[in-house]
Amino acid sequence: SEPLIVVDNGAILYLNEKSFVQNGYSTNWNAGGILVSSATLSINGGTIQNNTAYYSGAALKSYRGTIAFQYGAIDNNKTIDSSSGGGGAIQMAGGTLTMQNGSISNNYSPYSGGAIFASSDAYASSITIKGGTITNNSSSNGGFITVYTSGTSTDPRPIINIEAGNIY
Repeated sequence: SEPLIVVDNGAILYLNEKSFVQNGYSTNWNAGGILVSSATLSINGGTIQNNTAYYSGAALKSYRGTIAFQYGAIDNNKTIDSSSGGGGAIQMAGGTLTMQNGSISNNYSPYSGGAIFASSDAYASSITIKGGTITNNSSSNGGFITVYTSGTSTDPRPIINIEAGNIY
């Protein structure tokens, strides 16, 4: 099955207060909740919860997308596969994520990145945490974040910048 919402090819989605994206399920490499592919997602409130993805990015997956997380909650999402993928809440496969406020909590991935799995192959992932709370996320490899690169010397490296916020 596919994500509940696909934001693609330059489109912009605003997720505002009183919005719910929940109970999505993906059996392939896409997100259970929202897939952002060469597009923009602005989270200004609302809740993304109880989504499941077999491999990666249960709540959100960015493939060369831009995610601006201002307020809201990403809660209780999970991936299933224990041998690959990751990002119980978010997978960044290229693109940018900026978190100003809000919360990412109670997400799970058995393989990598309980909250966030950031990877770079041909496209770099950039994550900046400026505020908010990231708590009670779990994984066998990086409860908060797992950063992965293909190892090819010509591929860009993921960039993680933590300026403020509460991570525990």
